[in-house]
Amino acid sequence: MKKSVFKQTIEKFTNIFNEVKKILQQDVIYGTRLGKIKLKELKLEQKKLEKLIEIGRKTYFLYKKGLIDNQELKQLCNQLSILESQAKVYHTTAEEYKKKIKL
Repeated sequence: MKKSVFKQTIEKFTNIFNEVKKILQQDVIYGTRLGKIKLKELKLEQKKLEKLIEIGRKTYFLYKKGLIDNQELKQLCNQLSILESQAKVYHTTAEEYKKKIKL
């Protein structure tokens, strides 16, 4: 009797172990697939961002030429121009500090 109870218990644990093993294997497979899909998604999002930046640069170039009529775009480009000039001041200051640091 004891052997059959022991044998049954071992069989139950073996079955549970096999089920857990299957679940973990599926998690690895689906986890890998999810990771690959997420990488593709991120690459596409990066490409979208690059296109938006390109659109922005071309729009800003047209703004500088005075070819933009849309008031909202003009306002955004004007704000960008202000930020650009402010950044230039900090860039110049940083370059001056770099020159002073080098002996």
